[in-house]
Amino acid sequence: MTDAPTLFDTPEASEPEPLAEDATHEERARAFLDAHPEVYDAVVRIARQLKARGYTRYSIKGVMEIVRYLHEDETKPDPAEPFKLNNNYSPTFARVVMAREDDLQDFFQTRKAGE
Repeated sequence: MTDAPTLFDTPEASEPEPLAEDATHEERARAFLDAHPEVYDAVVRIARQLKARGYTRYSIKGVMEIVRYLHEDETKPDPAEPFKLNNNYSPTFARVVMAREDDLQDFFQTRKAGE
């Protein structure tokens, strides 16, 4: 058995610039995805698996819960500290995935702010 990296192992990289205290949820979500491309990959992989099962649309929050469930052991080096994947990031995750992945356009339903 090899020591394959887990979902949340991060490659050696420089620390990202800290966000301003008043950064929006979207700015924070995009910074998170930039810092953790493996999370983006997991969301895309799960969305594609759901689409292959016949779903034409699915909830991004549902996908995020699946990511949490499937990778809980990997994401909690200290069992006393819970894994944190902010629910406020879900709209941005959905928009980013749909913008980047042609086969997942319109897979998640989104609303304009305030709807």
